[in-house]
Amino acid sequence: MADARRTIKRIHVDQHLIRKDIGAPIAERQPVLTVQNRGRSTKARSVRIEGPSEIVYGKKPLSCGARVWIETREIVVADGERIV
Repeated sequence: MADARRTIKRIHVDQHLIRKDIGAPIAERQPVLTVQNRGRSTKARSVRIEGPSEIVYGKKPLSCGARVWIETREIVVADGERIV
């Protein structure tokens, strides 16, 4: 069950990095996923959400310009790093 004291995490895909990485060898590609939490941004190649989440579209874009993102209050694991 979600803990109301946990902060909201927002996860989105950086489209600019995806475009920049086109044609680059896999080993040289940048992490394109961003987890935003408490004013901190964590870049990752893989993200796992340990509980319920919601995909959001139609609200005001995030400060980074993202228009679609995932929101959750659950623990997020980004490239092995737990974000509570």
